[in-house]
Amino acid sequence: LIIIYIRVHELPSVDMFVTTADPVREPPILVVNTVLSLLAVNYPANKLACYVSDDGCSALTYFSLKEASKFAKIWVPFCKKYNVRVRAPFRYFLNPVDAKEDSEFSRDWEMTKNRLKLWGIVITNTKLAGAKPVHELPSVDMFVTTADPVREPPILVVNTVLSLLAVNYPANKLACYVSDDGCSPLTYFSLKEACNFAKIWVPFCKKYNVRVRAPFRYFLNSLDAKEDSEFSRDWEMTKREYEKLSGKVEDATRDWDADDDFEAFSNTKPNDHSTIVKVVWENKGGVGDEKELPHFVYVSREKRPNYLHHYKAGAMNFLIGWLYDSTAEDVNTSIDIHSRGWTSSYIYPDEPAFLGCMPPGGPEAMVQQRRWGTGMLEVLFNKHSPLIGIFSQKLRFRQRLAYIHIFTWGLRSIPELAYCLLPAYCLLHNSALFPKTEYEKLCRKVEDATGDSHWLDSDDDFEAFSNTKPTDHSTIVKLVCENKEGVGDEKEVPHFVYISREKRENYHHHYKAGAMNFLVRVSGLMTNAPYMLNVDCDMYVNEADVVRQAMCVFLQKPMNPNHCAFVQFPQDFYDSNADEFIILQSYLGRGIAGIQGPIFTGSGCFHTRKVMYGLSIDDLDDSGSLSSVATKRMLAEGSLAREFGSSKEIVKSVVEALQGKSNPQQTITNSIEIAKEVGNCHYEYQTSWGKTIGWLYDSMADDVNTSIGIHSRGWTSSYISPDPPAFLGCMPPMGPVAMVQWQRWGTGMLEVFFNKQSPLMGLFHQKMRFRQRLAYISISMWGLRSIPELFYCLLPAYCLLHNSALFPKGLCLGIIVTLLGMHSLYTLWEFMRVGFSVQSWYVSQSIWRIKATSCWLFSILDITLKLLGISKVVLIVTQKTIPESRSGSGDEPPQHIDHGLSPSSGKFEIDGSLYFLPGTFIVLVNLAAIAGYWVGLQSWSCKHGGGGSGLAEACICVLVVIIFYPFLMGLFKKGKYGIPLSTLSKAVFLTALFVVFSVRK
Repeated sequence: LIIIYIRVHELPSVDMFVTTADPVREPPILVVNTVLSLLAVNYPANKLACYVSDDGCSALTYFSLKEASKFAKIWVPFCKKYNVRVRAPFRYFLNPVDAKEDSEFSRDWEMTKNRLKLWGIVITNTKLAGAKPVHELPSVDMFVTTADPVREPPILVVNTVLSLLAVNYPANKLACYVSDDGCSPLTYFSLKEACNFAKIWVPFCKKYNVRVRAPFRYFLNSLDAKEDSEFSRDWEMTKREYEKLSGKVEDATRDWDADDDFEAFSNTKPNDHSTIVKVVWENKGGVGDEKELPHFVYVSREKRPNYLHHYKAGAMNFLIGWLYDSTAEDVNTSIDIHSRGWTSSYIYPDEPAFLGCMPPGGPEAMVQQRRWGTGMLEVLFNKHSPLIGIFSQKLRFRQRLAYIHIFTWGLRSIPELAYCLLPAYCLLHNSALFPKTEYEKLCRKVEDATGDSHWLDSDDDFEAFSNTKPTDHSTIVKLVCENKEGVGDEKEVPHFVYISREKRENYHHHYKAGAMNFLVRVSGLMTNAPYMLNVDCDMYVNEADVVRQAMCVFLQKPMNPNHCAFVQFPQDFYDSNADEFIILQSYLGRGIAGIQGPIFTGSGCFHTRKVMYGLSIDDLDDSGSLSSVATKRMLAEGSLAREFGSSKEIVKSVVEALQGKSNPQQTITNSIEIAKEVGNCHYEYQTSWGKTIGWLYDSMADDVNTSIGIHSRGWTSSYISPDPPAFLGCMPPMGPVAMVQWQRWGTGMLEVFFNKQSPLMGLFHQKMRFRQRLAYISISMWGLRSIPELFYCLLPAYCLLHNSALFPKGLCLGIIVTLLGMHSLYTLWEFMRVGFSVQSWYVSQSIWRIKATSCWLFSILDITLKLLGISKVVLIVTQKTIPESRSGSGDEPPQHIDHGLSPSSGKFEIDGSLYFLPGTFIVLVNLAAIAGYWVGLQSWSCKHGGGGSGLAEACICVLVVIIFYPFLMGLFKKGKYGIPLSTLSKAVFLTALFVVFSVRK
């Protein structure tokens, strides 16, 4: 909305029209309120004129308007004096504190605005309506990675793939690649079966605009202040006057005292009367101050039984010019205006500019809907039809399509009726209406295939999987589904390719980063799309317009799209284990997005291919094309071969990508053999893959490593957080699996911190902004928090046992306690601001302390052994789980499922691994210190010269035990929620050593 400031005397005049036709169905009090709201608008009164057209020729209506003009002399000045927002009296007097609410809203708005500026938080809004036409949309390659068919069940991979195949984007512009790092025939079999199901699922989703397009989620739910005294007085007086007016109007319904002014209404009928024009109010002052009223005229055009009066259009023509030949005269007039080349504007303010009432669902609503439908069809078949005058009219093509779409609403009746009868027909005919049956068949096939491999020998297509091992096999490339039509209609399925790169035991395969680089090469050979989407196999598409949303960022010129390397969507989850993760993204993620852009988090991200090919921001000219210097340096044949490998086809695809060409010369089928060659485990030897090109190696946190590499070359990134979330995944339950995952992340971050991509290095030659560098340093050092966290958990117990003070006495103690309290309250406010409860905040604090003192402790051990050259870091794939399916539709809000520690479950899985030894040790040490304090150990020490009462230390010990509450409960529970005897015995031994060491003088 563009606001242009013009001097009052330069403002143009405006005529305001109100139409009414029946005083019974359109009560005069409603007409009165509409007129009063128009009369009180913030515009000079001498520039306004209000016209009321009464097509029912009702004396009652005129009487009401005449009385309203008297009340308007009080109402209009009142509204302008106190800046009343709602200027229809019957709505305004419902809430007498409206003015106070408005001022409070203004303060909150200013505070939020200032805070956003302070922290640099970026919130990107996408406008899909402004996207390019379908044929101009760029191609997108979608990557899915999986590595273990046991820990990453194929049905999860299948659902991820199906949700990608069903996105709202032209199928001929998409390609889906699945990388199976476990080389599992089970995975391929599942995907092949999923392809058959996709031919049913994809058209179904697009036809019915299904929101949740992962079948396992879709089928979860069943189908079924005190104001000043002057204001108070004015308010009361105004309300009384309005009540009087209301009373008069109500009384006038029964009888009123007529005067000469009503003579024109004598002997009139609604469809047989002469023209009546009444000047209700004339603005004679003409200066436009707040107390003036606009001109106010009543008109009723002549009607005779033998003349067609054209309904509302005729009434409007009496005032101005509306077209006839349809009961939908508004649309009929609209299309005529647009056909003459004019444009129109649409303003949608935060507060609605006009409010009305709809008839209740029943006969009245039916009549109205029938009238609208008939009027639309009349326009479709009359001389103003958008189907006529394609070349003579100046109506734009898409505007014409919009009119055609609206005018054919009435024709929906036939298919709607058919679909209403179809379920009953299917039930009686014993046939399936929805594709759920097919999805259940797919699930059964996958489950059966998991237990029995007889299908492996039943098809020659599985021959490539014979005698293969996850760590020892040749490259496999399978074209699961090819989009041969290439026109992008709703029934098409995108290209669908299965790949598994070669692995040999004597070659390092670089885990997920290596698989992603193979995907980049294969997709470059087959489709070579300029943008690439990367998702983990457990993250499904929750918003069908996600691709269009990303393109809104890449393609909009005001944001300088040439400098945006990738678009990151937040990782959201459909279970309840990720509260602290959501908090991190809400504050830290959006805050970093306001500097140089968000950090690549490994999934739910759209990448630019040319950036992944090592392009720097300095290699572009002002138009976004390769500069002449970069062209000579990068596109030299020898240089490309050294950087990208010996494959001529790869080199050719790289040149096309860097030059902005995305149409490969060969078909996908003809590229399969070449794709196998670039998947050899020795292909990347002595090339730049994993060093400066593609996903970077040398860290298990390949996403952060790659993100630093991109930002170091001067690129920026964008962050989009739509509602509903674009992608949804699952977090492992808080237990052994989560510990493995957090150790892997912590180790990977520390690897980044100490490798050549470290944000501490390249301080002057890299193009990363200073605050972005600080953000990377903060994140990559998370693992180092383990040592101080462990010390602070043990220090209060040591001081209590050793009879020494933890805190300095006097003012310092107060300062420390105040700072800790402020930090805790601030983090609690952050949680509650996002919508979480106090219990969620407590659980999150507990989880962070457990992670820091356990899995991150082992991360430090891993990185220490790696830096000393004693051992190498090994990536362990974490177990993914899938909730049990229940029948139903997924268009309802997703239901959270409790796994592990959460506010709703309070459970924490424990096994015999070393991850749970530090937590058990901490709890036992603090319990021992508390027990020693209460049985008199502290008192005995004081008699022998000790110092301090130890109350503060004892309170801290209690706080530590509360934070490690899951381990305390584990001492008394059995099974998977209890601490195993082996872990408990080790912790008891370490506790005894700690106590003996602490009490020694």
